Amino acid sequence: MWFFVLIASYIAAVWLRLRVAGWDFVGGVDIPKNLLLLSGLSALTFGGAKAITASKAAAAAVAGAPVQKMAAPESNFFHDLTHNDQGQFDFG
Repeated sequence: MWFFVLIASYIAAVWLRLRVAGWDFVGGVDIPKNLLLLSGLSALTFGGAKAITASKAAAAAVAGAPVQKMAAPESNFFHDLTHNDQGQFDFG
């Protein structure tokens, strides 16, 4: 998500500079190093979680344990956003 926010902000800044100042001021937009680091950190976390899950599933398959996938409950975005796991209203 942060990567898309970063890219959308960069494109918006370049577009606004192009529209207001013209082609002479397009190249002056820079992405701070901290934002690039945060973007890379989220990608690293996503990849690490995927690798851990895959290794646990492979280890379970080698050990002979049956791999069972549980059916996910039906998703209701608004309800999930405003209620806790017990179904009580929780907007915190």
